[in-house]
Amino acid sequence: MSLTILDYKNQGNEYYSKQESSLAIQSYSQAIQLIETNLQEQDQVPLYLLYSNRSAAYIQDKDFYCGYEDAKQSLKLQRNENFKGFYRSSICAYHLGFLDQSKALIKEAIDEQHQNINDYVDLKMLIEKKEKCMKKWRKSIATAKKSLKNLEQIINNGTLWFEMPSILYQIRYILRSYFENTKDKKLMNIDHGDLGLRLHQLAVRFNNFYHVEKIIMSDPIFEDLILNEMPDVGSLRLKAYEQRKSSYDQRDYDLEENASEDVTAYEFSFFINNILASLVFNTSNEKLSLRALRQLHRLTTNDLYRQSLGDALSDAINNYIYRNYKNNSFDKMVET
Repeated sequence: MSLTILDYKNQGNEYYSKQESSLAIQSYSQAIQLIETNLQEQDQVPLYLLYSNRSAAYIQDKDFYCGYEDAKQSLKLQRNENFKGFYRSSICAYHLGFLDQSKALIKEAIDEQHQNINDYVDLKMLIEKKEKCMKKWRKSIATAKKSLKNLEQIINNGTLWFEMPSILYQIRYILRSYFENTKDKKLMNIDHGDLGLRLHQLAVRFNNFYHVEKIIMSDPIFEDLILNEMPDVGSLRLKAYEQRKSSYDQRDYDLEENASEDVTAYEFSFFINNILASLVFNTSNEKLSLRALRQLHRLTTNDLYRQSLGDALSDAINNYIYRNYKNNSFDKMVET
């Protein structure tokens, strides 16, 4: 006898309570499919609730991107009195680095949906902590050269790891400011291509000499920056991407040309992508390796991010695949 929507929902809840998130996701997906393909009526289980529940399972699995998409769909289907939809979408937005969206969702939940402000206290504190980390080096007017020097000193000396996220955020901020403020060279006092090359070199050194997994997982903000946050593609690239389905005579080609000149995500990714690729091949933690692989897969299959990162992503992946292949081949040679 085939299971009903309610059966799959209850099954998913049971898996979720046992921390078996992958199985919970499968069960909720089966229930959603039954409704969306009109195989069964959603009498006892509303569709928005199933999306919200699957969002929770994705969050449990630390797949905040899919959790965000499901939570947004839940809110699209039912916005009023959907407390969990608001909370789950705002927590996912936080982990993805969409802090403005997270704060907007919290504001709407409290001001318009009349949800309890106390339910969001911890999340608001997390947002404030991350924003403080992101802005830590701005008061000292840390230029690109100074930021690279600080990052290099940390990696060379093997100390002050807690400063790495704030320095990396400052470098990303400098790149963003440069491409959005008519290429002001006050902060960007180095060619942006050279900046990307130095980030690549420092990432390789970081991977080669340190226990990257341990360092990243000791700092939740660093963990987000490497494993969860989506690339900062900029407003122009977002607008250009949104018009991709428009007819040729309705598209703004000047916008597309200007958007292509914004390589913030591309240059910054030389550090992030190398760390992700290294985690896929070098970590002993299978779950962490799968998370890194999942993030790389998302970046290569989502057109917006794939186009923004260009060959920086594929080069990082190919580099570590080649190195891993060489190491395995060498080991086999030694064994024989």
